[in-house]
Amino acid sequence: MIVSLKDGADPAAVLRSLVARGLWVSQVERAPSGAPAHYVIAPCSASASTAEIAAIDGVGAVTTARSPFPLVEKQGPVVEVAGVRVGAGRRAGASATGKSRGTLGAARMGFFTARR
Repeated sequence: MIVSLKDGADPAAVLRSLVARGLWVSQVERAPSGAPAHYVIAPCSASASTAEIAAIDGVGAVTTARSPFPLVEKQGPVVEVAGVRVGAGRRAGASATGKSRGTLGAARMGFFTARR
């Protein structure tokens, strides 16, 4: 994500607002005058919507990279695999799938192999 500052914005105030939301600024692009013009946000930062970032006083624009996995993202945060719902907000293990059903399903999919 790249956060572009408005002309005349207070760069320090914008930076504080970004950091307060859990965003890590990995790079600062400067204008010819030397003043910060764009903040590059690290991908490992907390999740924040572009609308939330654009609402910060002093932010002129927010741009994001196109997803390298559009088909995966199209599926949504929860998918069904072999009759079991998996994804965001779902707990893995016996409490989510029932111990025998979850273990049996994993064994059928080849997740377990015999070792000697």
